[in-house]
Parts: sequence; structure tokens; C-alpha cells
Amino acid sequence: MNAFTTSLAAVAVTLLCVSGPIRAATPAATPAPAQAAAKAPAPAATKAPAVAAVPAARKIPGINAPDSYPRACVDCHVNKPPSDARLSTQLQQWTSGKVSPALLATVQGSAPAGLKLKGKHPDASDALDDIPVACADCHSEDSKKAPSLAGMVHRIHLVGGDKNRFMTEFQGECTSCHKFDAATGAWSVPSGPEKK
Repeated sequence: MNAFTTSLAAVAVTLLCVSGPIRAATPAATPAPAQAAAKAPAPAATKAPAVAAVPAARKIPGINAPDSYPRACVDCHVNKPPSDARLSTQLQQWTSGKVSPALLATVQGSAPAGLKLKGKHPDASDALDDIPVACADCHSEDSKKAPSLAGMVHRIHLVGGDKNRFMTEFQGECTSCHKFDAATGAWSVPSGPEKK
């Protein structure tokens, strides 16, 4: 039984307890008010069962709460001292062979079968004008030379629990990246140049 059905059942039980069982009306002599008061039992002090409160909707950025990252990747990966999280900064490190072992292990999990990642990214500075669409040129779903963008990005952002900043600071919120169009029901990931 779902929460809505459970709530309706609780309301029905409460109404039944308060009003008593439904009885068919029968013609009977109406007693005088004094007689009715004398014959009427004292009202019992009954407590109606508690009705479960329906929780408020969870606030979801871009759905029913403000979206602080409407441009997805490029609104989140910014230069915010003391950390420069821009993808251009990270790409410079990766092209010089400075890839953390933890990141390399995470990304290896989404690499095509038989591909062993070496920890050095080829130059891709031309992709910085259209993030993440240009990244998918190499990181496509059927690529044999690079991990797929979806698999790689989802593993980077969602694996690691409390050790993963996206999981702790952003609560793994899908709508930080994936945007919902309520008019059409379509989901998308915005793409564009990073902020300087």
C-alpha cells in the first residue's frame, strides 16, 4: 500500500471512530429531551488514531527549488579560491600526466574492455569551448579508445560516498547536471564554454 492509500485509510478509520458505525435510519418515537438525556450514555473519552502526516516534497534544484547551476558543468567547475575546479585547469594537469591514482582508478572502471588507462590525457583544449558536448567527441558511448562520458562522469561524481565532494556538498543531486523541461518532460545536459 502506498503512502497516499495509507493516508486515506487512516482518515477513514478516524472518521469511523469519531462518528461511529453507520446505521440505517429506522422510524422510532422521538423521546422527550429529558428522557433522551437520562438514557444517553456519557460520551466515552476516545482518542482517534493519529493520522500520518504526508511529508513535504523534497526540494530539488531546477524542479521545485532554485537551480544554482543552470549551465551544469561550467557553472559548477569554476575558479573559486582556494580551489580552481575549472576543467581547463584540470585538463592542464591531466595532459602533463598529473592524474591522481584515485581518479585514475575511478575512471578505469568505465573504460572499454581491454583498455588500460595510462594517466595522461591527450591535448583537448579545443573542447573547452563546448563542455561537455565536445568532450563526447572522444568519450562517446561506443568509443574503444576512451571511457564513455556518461559512465566516467557518473562514476567520478557518484562513487566514494563521504569521500566524494559531490556526494557530500551537493548530495549527489542529479539536477545539478541534468536539466528537466517540465513542458515537454525532456531531460538535457547544457553545454557551453567554461567561465574564465
